[in-house]
Amino acid sequence: MDLPGRLCLKTYSLHTITDLDQLGTLVRGCGLDAVDISGCHVDYRAPERFAQVIATLAGHGVRIVGNGVVGLKADPVQLARVCAFAKAAGSPVVSVHLDARDHREAIAMACAMAEHLDLRIALHNHGGKHWHGSSEALRYLLALGSPRLGLCIDSAWTLDAGEDPVAWVREFGPRVFAAHLKDFTFDARRKPHDVVLGRGLLDLPGFVRALADAGFDGPLAIEYEGDEPDVTPAIRDCVRALAA
Repeated sequence: MDLPGRLCLKTYSLHTITDLDQLGTLVRGCGLDAVDISGCHVDYRAPERFAQVIATLAGHGVRIVGNGVVGLKADPVQLARVCAFAKAAGSPVVSVHLDARDHREAIAMACAMAEHLDLRIALHNHGGKHWHGSSEALRYLLALGSPRLGLCIDSAWTLDAGEDPVAWVREFGPRVFAAHLKDFTFDARRKPHDVVLGRGLLDLPGFVRALADAGFDGPLAIEYEGDEPDVTPAIRDCVRALAA
């Protein structure tokens, strides 16, 4: 596939791995050299450790091209730390979940900070039960922000909401700043189950093609959260599916 953006691994896929040297080794072993780093691998409450996180991964040849998903509130200290890490890491996109109670204030603060630091803020959808997991909610939220506010489309959680991730990319186009490549099947009770990309309900070629057509240039993160003890073989299968 002709992949747009920067292919990387969402590090939550390896959330059981806490040692950053081991994380870097596993990322490279999966055939990738970049990550969209999750909160399990960087503590935003400890900015004095940011440089070490970045340097440790860089020592394994692993770049940080995105970070999140951050539960963002109208808290200037939290926002400043999250964005400071993004800037130091060279990660131009921060993906977020908003708190419904102060979302207007959080959006205003985030857009101002993003403008100041030349970053982009991407709203992440998290399924049908999440308050901004639908296209209707995302249209409402995007209208509240500046062009610095966009989307991080999670393909599997879009399916969970009963919507079409390809149609989302076609609609939101240039406001899609990041994407989490994730695939689901659903059991009889509609409980989702992670599967290797292309083996579930996701139209993988259509999703990637839509991103390319939209001029997407953000982090394109493989995310796999299966329940096997070692998920790296499945991640490598995801990489191969994208190379097909």
